[in-house]
Amino acid sequence: LESCGGCGALRLPKQATAQNRNLHNTMKITIPEDYSEITVGQYKALWKMYEKAEDAYTAQRRCIELLAGLKEGELQNASWESIEVISAKLNWLVDDPDPFALKMPLVNTFELHGIKYGFIPDWTRLTVGEYADLETFCKGGVFDVLEELCAILFREIVAEKNDRYEIKPYDISEKRKAAMLDLPMNIAVGAMVFFSHIEKELATITQRYLSQAEKENPTLFTPSGAGTV
Repeated sequence: LESCGGCGALRLPKQATAQNRNLHNTMKITIPEDYSEITVGQYKALWKMYEKAEDAYTAQRRCIELLAGLKEGELQNASWESIEVISAKLNWLVDDPDPFALKMPLVNTFELHGIKYGFIPDWTRLTVGEYADLETFCKGGVFDVLEELCAILFREIVAEKNDRYEIKPYDISEKRKAAMLDLPMNIAVGAMVFFSHIEKELATITQRYLSQAEKENPTLFTPSGAGTV
């Protein structure tokens, strides 16, 4: 196998058909080198595929096919050695990301499908609905619900002046969730890194806010928890 950056050449083994050997002794493929080269949708598909794979070889081969834009089974005649060499270059991807260990910068604004999105600009004005949904999604695996989280953290920009912007009020948008599947993973991971670092502080601030609100207007709360915030 010869490789250069994110490119590699996969050798087909001797048991491949004569026609394949004549036409495709080597197959050059391109694999991602960092999170900016894959989307949220690809990342989620990758992990679903890993969970369904019957063995390590199949998992690694399907991973390469998926990331290289190949059809399932297109590399089934590739040698185990070649698959292992390429897979070694993807270790950074198949390891579950640790938001506290990663140093991924936050991307505040970006354009996706012709629409400009912005990260929540002022966390002191977070609504109860936003916080409740963020907390709910974070109870499970963050990267299992990545598009849902990104659809909360990033919303359409409705006004912009210089380096300041205003985003659309919070709503549950299936269209935005679907769009976030095409979001580059470096933007998604950067948002998760930022959110992970402020999550505990945000919980403390929110608890103080609710306690103060209860003191100022106790009729909004009931002992059973059925009150309205």
